[in-house]
Amino acid sequence: QAVYAKKIYPGSTNTIRVLSLWDEERGEPFIAAVTHRFGSSLSAPIDSWHQGRGGVCAEVNLETSVMGPAWRMSSDHQLVGEACHPETGELIEGVVVPGFKQCIDGVLKAAGHFPFCPCIGWDVVLTEDGFRILEANPLPGLTVVQVHTPLLRDPRSRQFFHSWGMVPDKKR
Repeated sequence: QAVYAKKIYPGSTNTIRVLSLWDEERGEPFIAAVTHRFGSSLSAPIDSWHQGRGGVCAEVNLETSVMGPAWRMSSDHQLVGEACHPETGELIEGVVVPGFKQCIDGVLKAAGHFPFCPCIGWDVVLTEDGFRILEANPLPGLTVVQVHTPLLRDPRSRQFFHSWGMVPDKKR
């Protein structure tokens, strides 16, 4: 993995979850959300954030490639915000993710080959020479992206979930 990610937490492969959704009107995928996950001593050797397994996650801004504050779940399942990794003390909030734009372009290109799978959570690791897609999840855990910004705030995402019957009224 890239040096910046290993520095933040060296005990796991720290991945980016890129959520792509299919825009029916335009006939192309778009990126709905991006979250960078980092492991901890509780989750190592993976970066699992779900169900309070110890990892932390930070939203990555699509325009600037900058990470926002990180979130983790406490042992009593409460959300705790962090500017730095809770174990290493390395800064997360405000860090620019190197190679991010190339990663997003690559994921969009890959997602374009799967119009029959309109919702994919891509797990990507950034490396010193680019990126690697580790897996594509057709049933992505949405909580890891929802914790940062609700998906339905974005009109394209709202339209996507409405068209699949997951939002009862697209004006709500």
